[in-house]
Amino acid sequence: MNLDLFNNLGKNISSNSSNNFIDNFINELKNFLDKNSNSLYTLDRFEGDFAILENRNTKKMTDIPISNIPSNAKEGDILKLSNGSYVIDYKETNIVSNRIRDKMDNLKKLK
Repeated sequence: MNLDLFNNLGKNISSNSSNNFIDNFINELKNFLDKNSNSLYTLDRFEGDFAILENRNTKKMTDIPISNIPSNAKEGDILKLSNGSYVIDYKETNIVSNRIRDKMDNLKKLK
């Protein structure tokens, strides 16, 4: 998601008071941060001292120090960023695990 602030900068300053412009900017920034802070990540793999995470929305891969994820996290777990820390989303991990297990069971039935 891109912030519209820079696209609308001139329009907002000329048509709104500076206080209204600042309020709009704060609201837009808050919405942007709220949407991105709720992102879910799949723990794809470990490489050295890093955990490789895949953003489930954007599919972008990110490497973060292993020390920034829970010590009991394992490949395939779903993590969410909450208040600046990665935590395991057990509910989402179970949903994804069950979906994968069901697909594998269906494939076995086709043999």
